[in-house]
Order: sequence, then structure tokens, then C-alpha cells
Amino acid sequence: MGRGTFNLVWFILVGCQIVSPKTTVQEQKEDFMVVGYVMVPHDRLIDTDTMDLEGLTDLNLAFINPDPRGNLPQREELGNLVERLQEKGIRTYFSIGGNHAPGHLGRLMHKDNREAFIEQLLTYTLQYGFDGIDFTLSHDLVNEDFNQFLKAAHKKFQPHDLRITAALSAWSSNKISDKTLSLLDCIYIMSFDKTGPWNPLGFGQHAPVEMAKEDYEYFHKKRNIPAHKLLIGMPLFGRAFGPWAKPDWGYSEILEQFPDALDQDKITLPEGGVLYFNGPKTLMEKVNYSKRVGAAGVMLWSLLDDAKGESSLLRAINHQLDQEQNLAHTF
Repeated sequence: MGRGTFNLVWFILVGCQIVSPKTTVQEQKEDFMVVGYVMVPHDRLIDTDTMDLEGLTDLNLAFINPDPRGNLPQREELGNLVERLQEKGIRTYFSIGGNHAPGHLGRLMHKDNREAFIEQLLTYTLQYGFDGIDFTLSHDLVNEDFNQFLKAAHKKFQPHDLRITAALSAWSSNKISDKTLSLLDCIYIMSFDKTGPWNPLGFGQHAPVEMAKEDYEYFHKKRNIPAHKLLIGMPLFGRAFGPWAKPDWGYSEILEQFPDALDQDKITLPEGGVLYFNGPKTLMEKVNYSKRVGAAGVMLWSLLDDAKGESSLLRAINHQLDQEQNLAHTF
């Protein structure tokens, strides 16, 4: 091949990359996961036609917990919901645990009940067509039993090409071995609630950017988890300090009462006290940090707290990602 011919071929190939079709941009977008949690009480499920899910890659339905015998709730409409979400290109999981996880969950994960419980979880996952299962555990439930439980669950789920994820905080993960953590397909780092109204002397931001960075470094460098398995958790809620302040606020509620909060991270409450939250600027800083360190993506807790329309934090994240992809596509 002559030099002139080689240069022509090279130009054509590079040119094809520069003016690549939409599939290239979509592949880039898929590389960065945007995962959301949504609460599904026992008496209702989300409406996929009215809820804005644009830009989500994964959705965790929380919390679907077992009864004392390990039986999970049978909900005829659940399979249809999972199918509709997957048709939108959203991987869908059910999450067990939560801040108010049933006490018997620890007993079900104990070695005496472990295998039977995992079999029930596997059957449920396959029955409703989930892409996998998520564990959102904290406090006493993150123990040696959970460590062994994850190993056994991975062995059971892997042959079915089902994923296992977990939402974990840096401070509660020391009883899970590095080897076991590495078996998880994704770890959603719960980088929030550094402080809160339960600590009245600890006035301050409950989910600062520095916390997200420190937590990521803990899992990536100290616990040796690859970047492509780590997602930085971002709150769509606020915490308020003050004797007369309502302690917990969803982002949509914050904007309804304080329209000027759109470009802020804290509000002085009229009844006294201060409300701290993450506004768009702070969340975008976390998104940019996640991209910069090569993390798998970000996790949002939780979607029902998000504002609607142009004020949506999910929409702001999508806009940021689209801008970056268009810029990369141009150059």
C-alpha cells in the first residue's frame, strides 16, 4: 500500500469516528450509569407513564422485604412493571433492607437459613424477570453473616447471569472482606448523612463533596474495588437543624416552599434553624468528579424526592452528560 493510499484510508477511518452515528454517543452514555432508587410501598407501584425516568440506566425498587419465613410478597402487576421498565432500556432490580429493615432479615442470612433464603430470592428474581437483586443494609446487618451470605448468593446467581449490587457506606463495610466486596457487580456508595438532626451540635452539610471523594477513595484504594464497579451516591433530600425545624425534606418540597433554593445548598428556615441539601451545582461537581476518576456512575436517592420539569435534578444530570458527549462527539 502506497503512502498516499495509507493516508487516505487513515483519513476516512478517523473521519468516520468524528462524524460517528448516534450509536457511538449512546455507547458512551451507557458507560456512565445513572442509577435511581424508588420506593414501592406494598399498596402501589410507580406509574412509568407519568414518572420522568429519562436518562436512567438502572432502577432499584425499594424495599421488597421478606416475611419471617423468607417469603417475598406476590404482586401480580410487578412483572408487568419490570417489563415496561426494561422496554425503556432500564435494568431493574428489587432491593431488600432499608433503614427500617425487618429484624428477621439477619436471621434469614444466618448459616442455618442461608441456602433456603437465597433459593427464595433467586426464584423471585426469575419469576418477575428482574435483572438482579440489590442489598441496602446498614448497622448491625452488615456483619460476618452478610459477608458469607453475599458469597453464597453470588455463587447461586452468577450461572443465571443475574447481577448482585449493594448500597453501602464506608463506615459500615469493615466486616465485609475485600474478596467478598469484589464479587458485587456494583457498589452504590452512600455518601450522605455525615451529620443530621440526630446530631444537634453537628450543624452542617450532610452530603458534602469532600465526603463523596473520601468515600470513593476508601472503596477504591483501601478496599481495592475497581472504579468500574463504584457509583457515588447523591441525595435528593435535605436535612434540617433546629428545635422547631422539620428534619427531613425532599428536593421537590424544598423548591415548593423556597423557590430561590434552586441555586443554593442551604436555606435559613423562617421558624429558625438551617436546612442543608445538594443543589444542582453541587451534584454536577459530584458527577464531574465521578467522570474524572473513572467511576461507573452515580446513584440517586431517591427519585420520588426529585423536583418535576425543568427543576429536576435527574434532568440536570442528563443535560450535563449530554453536553459532555456532544463536545466529545464534535472533537
